[in-house]
Amino acid sequence: RVFLYQRGTLSSQQLSHPVISVGNLTVGGTGKTPLVSFLAQILKKAGYQPIILTRGYKRRNPTPILTVSDGKKILCSWEDSGDEPYLLARNLEGVPVVASKNRYQAGRSVQHDYSDPIIYLLDDGYQHLQLKRNLNILLLDATDPFGGGQLLPRGRLRESTRGLKRADAIIITRSHIPFEMETVTQHIRKWNPWAPITYFHHDATSLYDLKTGE
Repeated sequence: RVFLYQRGTLSSQQLSHPVISVGNLTVGGTGKTPLVSFLAQILKKAGYQPIILTRGYKRRNPTPILTVSDGKKILCSWEDSGDEPYLLARNLEGVPVVASKNRYQAGRSVQHDYSDPIIYLLDDGYQHLQLKRNLNILLLDATDPFGGGQLLPRGRLRESTRGLKRADAIIITRSHIPFEMETVTQHIRKWNPWAPITYFHHDATSLYDLKTGE
């Protein structure tokens, strides 16, 4: 599929504003949603208008394009939107969150509702090749960066580690946990000799009950 996009048999679509994609090579959590939230806050403080485009995994509302938040208020329940889009909407004032399988159409649906300079944040977008991006950020989990080296269903890889080639920047998450940094770096550099590598970790700061609001 990647090959078909690269040779032009399948075509990618371009939104009229810059797109930053955050994604990974494996199934499971690598910290994509916290990073998207972090980037949205940075962009907002810098004077940009971030708009988050997400699939809305396991959302109950089948609407093709679901506006979870218009940046002023949350417009649906967490059951309708999925928990991660709802979390982003709750935590990010002034940042619209839109859920759709077709992120291109989702971006077009809201682009005239907000003033420039708009920047789209594509949550879990590494394999969403139908939408062009200006910056491709790849996250790797330090505890299992390459999904056991096997594609699904034998391992956790969504695609071959050859996909490292497409990354413009690489972030190792959970890097406070001891891991074989040199081995991981060597494997990254095998496929991508130039993308900057940086190291993040997460801390749980609070728990929030979605049902009660406590």
